[in-house]
Amino acid sequence: MGESQNISITGNYGVFAEISNPNIYYFGPETPGNAPINTENMVLLFNTETYNPVELKFEYSNTFSERTSINLSYQYQKTIFFDSHFVAFNLNLKLY
Repeated sequence: MGESQNISITGNYGVFAEISNPNIYYFGPETPGNAPINTENMVLLFNTETYNPVELKFEYSNTFSERTSINLSYQYQKTIFFDSHFVAFNLNLKLY
C-alpha cells in the first residue's frame, strides 16, 4: 500500500443571528449588611443582540503505510458567548 493524503476544509458563516438575552437587574438603595432584596426593585430586561456566527474546520490525514498514519485537525467557532480554537494531532502506529 502506498502513501495517501486527504485534506478537507469546511466552513459556515451566519449572515444574521439574534439572541434575546434576559437579565435580571436590581435597582435599589445599597444598604450596609445583609438586607433583604425588595422584589419591587427587580426588573427583567431583554437585551437583544445580533451577531455573525462562524465555523471553520480543517482536517488533514496522511497514511504513510499500512502501519503508520497521522491525522491533524483544527476547528474554530465564533458564537455570541465565546470564540473557540480546537487543535488535535494523532499519530497511529501498528506494532504488529
